[in-house]
Amino acid sequence: MKTTFYVALHTHEICEPESYTREAGKLVGVLQSIFGENGNLALLTKVPLTGCHSEIQITHEDTGLVGRCVVDMQATKRAQLDKSKLSTMIRAQTAWPRMKIEKRIVPEPEDVA
Repeated sequence: MKTTFYVALHTHEICEPESYTREAGKLVGVLQSIFGENGNLALLTKVPLTGCHSEIQITHEDTGLVGRCVVDMQATKRAQLDKSKLSTMIRAQTAWPRMKIEKRIVPEPEDVA
């Protein structure tokens, strides 16, 4: 069964043009380290995953640097993503004190009424 999550990291930090590439790289690195490593995924989910695919997008908006990630998880039953553990992992790797972490499940078309 596929379960899809949307995760967004809103840093609320405005980047100067010369620091954008470095700061965007940090956001990509954080998201890749969490959703690209089996050990970290196992800590965040309660069911064993048979597959995982993620797509990452980094943008600079009026409110600051934002990292967005769509994560497709394959498992024998619906996967759950523990937001408190996810937040702890993210905050341990970052230094943006005003960062807001957003996590939502994306309903599958057959789940939509």
